[in-house]
Amino acid sequence: MRKFLATTGLVLVLAGCSSETVDRTNPSDSGGAGNAAADAESRLDAVPGPLSRPSSPAGETGTPEVRPEAAPDVAFGYRYNFGLAADRVAEVQQRHARTCEELGTSRCRVTGMSYRRTGDDDVQAELSLALEPSLAHRFGERAMDAVREAEGELVDSQITGTDVGTGIRANNRSIADLEEELRTIEQRVAADGRDEAKAGLQEQAEQLRRQIRSLQDDRSEQRESLAITPVTLTYGSGAYMTGRPDFGRAVDNAWDQLVWGAYMVFVLFTVLLPWLIAAGLIWLVVAAIRRRRPHRPVAANAEPLA
Repeated sequence: MRKFLATTGLVLVLAGCSSETVDRTNPSDSGGAGNAAADAESRLDAVPGPLSRPSSPAGETGTPEVRPEAAPDVAFGYRYNFGLAADRVAEVQQRHARTCEELGTSRCRVTGMSYRRTGDDDVQAELSLALEPSLAHRFGERAMDAVREAEGELVDSQITGTDVGTGIRANNRSIADLEEELRTIEQRVAADGRDEAKAGLQEQAEQLRRQIRSLQDDRSEQRESLAITPVTLTYGSGAYMTGRPDFGRAVDNAWDQLVWGAYMVFVLFTVLLPWLIAAGLIWLVVAAIRRRRPHRPVAANAEPLA
């Protein structure tokens, strides 16, 4: 009896372990997309460097967030404006670009980059990225963490969205209708034996094909906008960007404006100087000619009084 109970208990334990193994190793198909998104986010966390730190707790990032799964038909775009010291802008911009490159071109691509320095403390820069939608917000959080490490701050952020799903469905219906009309015309071309009628039908068929190709191109662009999320990072070092008033810098800016204003006046004067000299020479020549021309006496037409 004891052997039977021991054997039964062993069988039940093995059955429980077997069922647990099946549940873990055979996930349902409905969770495939979620697992792919989690894998993409884990790769972003694994990127070395300052952006691999754990992100700030929820509610402390100061950035809006929209999950692509909540609006699958909307193409989102992210924009972040950062305020930094002038000598830290290039460093942070390079970190953000390098993090994108380390994610791989299939997940992130640098589409534009600019850097402009107009003074010792005046720098404006921008970095444009094309990201996998599931990584867009996470990348923004990591970018903001790097800015904080450089003693900068987020000035503002914005998320824009365009409903492209409605356009895709409308294009699908239009393409289906045009293809049905094209099949009808092609059948009429094959059945009609008159050359004059065939020529007109073939022209209509070609017009329908052009319309179908145009709608297919539009649909491809709309689908691409759903597969890629643009993220724009801008960097500035002015007082308005950093939120730190600097009266010394304001005086320097006023002096710079005065110098540049004087420079512009000087440039304008040098541009107009040749024309002013030419006009003066012409005026002198005309005046000299008038002085050399003899004056005619005025005839006295008045008669003496009686």
